[in-house]
Amino acid sequence: DEGDYSVETIARDVLVVDVRTSQGVSAVAGQKEETDSTFGSSSQTEQVQILTLAVQNAVPFQRLGVVTSLSQFFRSIGGTIGVAIFGSILTNRYVQSFQASLSPEVRQAVPATVLDGFSNPQALMNPEQGEVIRRAFAQAGPDGARLLAELQEIVRQALASSVHEVFVFGSLVA
Repeated sequence: DEGDYSVETIARDVLVVDVRTSQGVSAVAGQKEETDSTFGSSSQTEQVQILTLAVQNAVPFQRLGVVTSLSQFFRSIGGTIGVAIFGSILTNRYVQSFQASLSPEVRQAVPATVLDGFSNPQALMNPEQGEVIRRAFAQAGPDGARLLAELQEIVRQALASSVHEVFVFGSLVA
């Protein structure tokens, strides 16, 4: 209704306008209409500007600031929640893939405490953890370098697999 400008009504209208206008973003950005704007040549920055203008043009002048701030708020919250969800999926899939790829020889030769260090992709970025891992494999003798190289390849494959799954899931959500 025309005079109802409660926060809930404006929030609903912003979401509806965002959904409706996202279908036409590719045409406004100079792309063909049948091109999916997610995979088109238009950058996200250009799309955000177009969507902001579309949202602002859909409401009366008196509510311009409210709609603009709500649009930015929902975009920020969506980004935060998206990063948390996709980060969780990435970590979960990485650990599963890493554990599944370990050969019985590696499981037997490498201490469990060292393998646990590989289970956390964040820990692998820690220089101190890297030094602990290198020292542990140096103590393993001549097979240490081979085992480390094998584990590094397992890590690469597990990360590649988990990142791939995150992108597939993200493309389904988008």
